[in-house]
Amino acid sequence: MSKVKSDMEDSHDVQVKECDYCEQYKLIQENEHHFNDIELEIRKLASVWLFASLGAIAFIVRGAYITQNGTSYLMLDPRSLIIIICCMGNLGLFVLWQLDQMVYHRLLNAVFLLGLRMEYLFPSLPPIRTLMILYTKKKGASGYQKWYYLIPMTILALTSIAFLISVFVVPAIDTALYNNILPVFTSLASSLLPILAYSQSRKKEKYSAVAENFGDKCFTDYLRMEDYRSVLRHY
Repeated sequence: MSKVKSDMEDSHDVQVKECDYCEQYKLIQENEHHFNDIELEIRKLASVWLFASLGAIAFIVRGAYITQNGTSYLMLDPRSLIIIICCMGNLGLFVLWQLDQMVYHRLLNAVFLLGLRMEYLFPSLPPIRTLMILYTKKKGASGYQKWYYLIPMTILALTSIAFLISVFVVPAIDTALYNNILPVFTSLASSLLPILAYSQSRKKEKYSAVAENFGDKCFTDYLRMEDYRSVLRHY
């Protein structure tokens, strides 16, 4: 009788532990959704910023500025203004890139890593994150998300370079120093920002490097060798 009671108590303890693990697993999911929502809002801001930059460029290209006898009353040559807009557009996208990929995506990765560890330790949990990594060819989503910023930034940088060349090929009527020097520096800055963003994306931390802090060599080796299919085999 006592043995049956002991077995029932052990079974009850196992069920309690499994419930605790499920609650922790749900908490991880909630945090993932939280950081995903923040990143989504940042990308919406990036889209608005990009469209505002393109709209400003289109406004100037169409000649929607005050002129008299072909001479602009603007302080700068319109091409110089377009270069500045490209630079400011890239600066805004770079700041949003920092918030998205360098801040909140790293926080998301921290929670994601905890989910991977739970799936590794408890085979009864659904291996959602393990499958996500396999579906993204073991690179993660950030390898694709970076192009959401890098492609528009590259286009703006090339646009600034094209208008910079036109400034020197066809000099402005107003040959003031700022109409020749300012476009050079703003175009250079516009071109360097996507390069800097790309270099940052290449230096992201790997899961295995961060997982070493758990002190679990088996889990670290599992991530380093990317043996994700072993978790699926035990599910």
